[in-house]
Amino acid sequence: MNSYLLHEIKQDFLQITDNQGRIPLFAAVDKIEITDYLIKRYPQSVNSKDIYGNTVLHQAAFEGYERMLKSLVLNYSMDPSLQNNRGTTALHLVCETGNKSLVTFLLSINDKLIGISDGNKRLPLHIAALNGHLFIIKTLVSNKNFDQESLFSIDINGFTPRHLAAYQGFVHIVDYIFSYGMRRKQLIQIFQHQQSIEQLMTIAQINGRICTEALTPHRAAEKRYISALEYFFNEKLRDPNCRDSLQRTPLHLPL
Repeated sequence: MNSYLLHEIKQDFLQITDNQGRIPLFAAVDKIEITDYLIKRYPQSVNSKDIYGNTVLHQAAFEGYERMLKSLVLNYSMDPSLQNNRGTTALHLVCETGNKSLVTFLLSINDKLIGISDGNKRLPLHIAALNGHLFIIKTLVSNKNFDQESLFSIDINGFTPRHLAAYQGFVHIVDYIFSYGMRRKQLIQIFQHQQSIEQLMTIAQINGRICTEALTPHRAAEKRYISALEYFFNEKLRDPNCRDSLQRTPLHLPL
């Protein structure tokens, strides 16, 4: 788009939307000079949303246009806590794509973004864990506004960040979250949809360091989850002589 055409465009044309509800500003999100010009011609355009509730800020975040996102926030005062129809913020999106620079920038503007859940009750931490971005997780947990209880926060399906990482097979993330102040605690809430932790371990090929009340020492012995038994007893979460309703210890069960 040349400068002559830009100057000839009438303001009414800047408000025309396509079938996705997007005005021309969305198409120029990767061209900061053109975007600056369009916004100056039509200042209200920065608040325009498409049919999905996305603003140009959401688009810049997802596409990773760092200069554009920073300009929208710093020069045009766009609110990074804006949520689309799915409750997604710009921070959710950059956690999804793994853009550490933009994660750091957004948290420097508003570190309360770290506690905003989307429509699936997922925090940015859930999204980073789901997509395997360990360096993003480290950035989030090192923020002064990070609430450690977020590690136990469950989404709409009953998944914690660690469950999501395990389901995807991101063992390094499961291990990191486990080591981040979680030792000597029984992880995590039982899935609301009743998927067993045994299934989760099978899917992700993760050992018995992941355990819930659904997996007792007796159950571990019966299923021959040796590593789970070692976890229970080495971490002193269970007494090796504990008895079930039939007065059996784990050693009474076949290994």
